[in-house]
Amino acid sequence: MGPVNYLVAPKISSFPSPPIWLNGSNRFFHDYQLPIELPSLYCTATNDTTLASYRLIGVNSNLTLARQTFEFHSVGARQYLYSLMSCVLPPSHRYSSCICPLVHPSNWHSYYYHWIIDILPRVISASLFQRMTGTAVTLIVPQLSNDWILNSLHCLNADLAISLIKISRRITSLSSDLLLMAPGARIPARSTFSDNFSQRYPEGLVHPSLINELSRLITRTIQAKQVHPSPSCWPKRVYISRSDSSFRRIINEQEILDLLLPHGFTSLALSKLDFSTQVSIFNNAEIIVGAHGAGLTNVIFAKHASILEIFAFGHGVRPDFYQLANIRKCKYFAIVEPSVNPANDIMVTPSAVRAFLCQVL
Repeated sequence: MGPVNYLVAPKISSFPSPPIWLNGSNRFFHDYQLPIELPSLYCTATNDTTLASYRLIGVNSNLTLARQTFEFHSVGARQYLYSLMSCVLPPSHRYSSCICPLVHPSNWHSYYYHWIIDILPRVISASLFQRMTGTAVTLIVPQLSNDWILNSLHCLNADLAISLIKISRRITSLSSDLLLMAPGARIPARSTFSDNFSQRYPEGLVHPSLINELSRLITRTIQAKQVHPSPSCWPKRVYISRSDSSFRRIINEQEILDLLLPHGFTSLALSKLDFSTQVSIFNNAEIIVGAHGAGLTNVIFAKHASILEIFAFGHGVRPDFYQLANIRKCKYFAIVEPSVNPANDIMVTPSAVRAFLCQVL
């Protein structure tokens, strides 16, 4: 059969609340503050496409590339030829079922933010497709994955088969009776999964429908399993420490903690916590403070919280978590500080933190 599309996220209008900048800068995120109508998103099922090479780039039978398999990734001439050559060789894996790859050509599946925002929403599409068509779907997941990859999949509680494969240059191709190509929650400037490919959007615009559904499914599963104590046991005010990182650290962290701890904040290194614990903490938090980093991805599990994101200017001021905060109806504050070294460590201005506390306490 040729490609068939299935609706996974309806068209929706977005009216973002503006960020509150605490140290005078308001020139960022302009395009992401404007009211906008986000497109409908679709997943695509086809038996006309092979996943080629270890990057699992889709190659159609007419030797064109399936762009849905490499959104946010640029394929040059050498990679295109390598993909075509890989399709000529016998496939490394052959599936008689429908497969949905949870792999990105740029290795984004190995990074917490990209896994949660760009990869994991594909499972929502796969589960919906399986229920609508009765066709069993197998998720293709990298072997030797981080614990949070498999834990997050289990927390989604989708009734889907999982096939673990080792992503290496030994892979020639993956072939299957049916390939399901599904969108992540972020939309490129022109999305191949939208109903209007000609429409340009701000790069990396996040679709609220997929984020809210992802949050609902994961938090519901964790609460139903009752693997953690009651919500009253979780800290309501959270500071995310990057002291265990080698970059984007807050050099005067103790000075900032001296401001926060008397107001009931708990300092946490999220790398030491399992996935379901992180979800539960953010789901019950009222105030969250942290430097820009993967830990703030968990804002998708928050509810009406106040968020303070601290940027290192040398690393860039990005709208990723501002968008997530808006989708989750959180009040968003930000501080931008100059980087003091190549690792983009920063000194946070204490008066800016005091200004934040005055507004949220």
